[in-house]
Parts: sequence; C-alpha cells; structure tokens
Amino acid sequence: MNMQNAKLITAAEQALVDGFLDQAGDLPGDEQVAALRQNLIEEIRLNGLPTRRVEAWHYTDLRTLLRSVPQSDPGGAPRTTEPLIAGSAVLSVVNGSALAGDVPAGVKQAYFRDALSAGEAISRLTIKDQDDVIGRINGSLVSDGFDLEIGDGVNLDEVLEIQVLQSGGQAHTRFPVRIGASASGTFVERHLAAGNQDSLVSSITDLHVGEGAEIVWIVSQEQGLSDTHFGQINVRLEANAKLMLFVANAGGHLVRQEINIEATGEGSELALRGVNLLGGESHTDVTMTLDH
Repeated sequence: MNMQNAKLITAAEQALVDGFLDQAGDLPGDEQVAALRQNLIEEIRLNGLPTRRVEAWHYTDLRTLLRSVPQSDPGGAPRTTEPLIAGSAVLSVVNGSALAGDVPAGVKQAYFRDALSAGEAISRLTIKDQDDVIGRINGSLVSDGFDLEIGDGVNLDEVLEIQVLQSGGQAHTRFPVRIGASASGTFVERHLAAGNQDSLVSSITDLHVGEGAEIVWIVSQEQGLSDTHFGQINVRLEANAKLMLFVANAGGHLVRQEINIEATGEGSELALRGVNLLGGESHTDVTMTLDH
C-alpha cells in the first residue's frame, strides 16, 4: 500500500487506517478481497472524510463531526436480547461475529465471512460512487454478517429479526438478502448497544425484492448515546414488488442512514416511514436516493 501523505490527516481518519492495518491479517478474504480492502482504505487515507462541500454529505460534515474512532477491542461478548416483536426468529451478530441460529422454513442462511474467505463476496465490496464513504469503510473492514435467501412463493408466518449487538469498539457487518418472486414476510434489522464502551459500527444491507414479492423491512437503530452508526440499505425492486420500509433512529451520537432504492420493474411500490428520536448533541442524517 502506498502510504505517502496527500494532505493533513485527521485523528479519526488516521484511526480508521491504523485499525485496518492492525487487523488486516485477521480479516476474512482471499488475495483479491484483501487487495480490494487495501484500495478502499487507501482512498479514505488519501481523500479524507467528506465535508459539507460534498453535496451528498451537505448535512453531515463528517470530517469535523467524527472526532475519534474506537479500536476493535470490544471486551466481553454481550448476550442476545428478546426480539422487538415477540415470537420472532432471531439471527444474531455479536461484536461483529455472526452466530448460529434457526431460521423459518423457506429461508436459506449462510455466513458472509465464508463468502469473503472464498472470494465470492468481492462484487459486494465495490462502492456505489465517489461519495460512498460508508461503502469504503464497510468494505475495508467488514468481517461477517448473514447471506439470506427466501425462496419463490415462500410466505413467512414468523417475523425474522437480524439482531446486531455491540459492546464497544468497532464492528462492520453486511447482509445480502434475496427475496424470491411472489414471496412475502416481515423482517427486523436491529442494532443494539450492549455495553458501556464507545462503539463505531457500519452495516450495509443489500435487499433484492423479486417480482411480485411483498415485504415489510424495519430498521431499528438503538446504539448508545456516545456511539457512531453508519447504516446503508440498498434496495432493488423488481416488477410489481412491494416494500414497506420503516427506519427508526432511537440512539447514537453521530448517525448516518443511507437509503438507496432502485425500481427496475413496472408496478413496483415503495412506502417509506421513519422516526428520529433525538436528544442532547446527537446528530442524525437520513439520506435517500431513488432511481426508477
């Protein structure tokens, strides 16, 4: 990696680079994934974090607001908690590591770390555009997550909750989800603080909703009051697909939630609802793009 300084680097930017260098050898991935990770973190080092002069980040001067980055030393592993909706099936990621769990019939589950190790996930780690800083941070440091596939025509009677718990330090997760044609179900993506240490987490969900499918997807962000949360959900809607997306931010000190929707087929429907519960000096930015 070329480490010649292009400009003065902030403490947070340096901490992201140092954190990558400290754990690069332990991150899952083949040689191609490792090379791509290095390129992504190098772009952060060279270009820095965005300021308000970048239009996509006009309401979040990240270079100023992100003043420190905790390193990946989360300490003890927290226990999973009761689901948001009683009776839900739960898949858990604890301090960045996905745990074994039962899923409803019709759902196939794999670990994202395995796709990284095999090199199959490399196409997932590419950034959307020049301003995709969350994609760069997550792509360079992601360690695990769940790869889910819901079969054609499967109607889930049971809510499926993806529960992401962090007790401190850093965690970076990814969730590719493919919904089959004419399938239906309700999903909860829940991010929880489970300790007293500061956390920085990034999480990217790639949701592909097949033709004629009907899905409810709930994002519940419940980080600690001093935590940083970078969330991104990328949605592709096929013809006649219906998605109800609800985003709730009920925690975090510095929060950026990106919602990117691509409607590729006629007759697709999107309903977006959200609520931000803010207090003190917390900063929450919800930014959406729609391509149709």
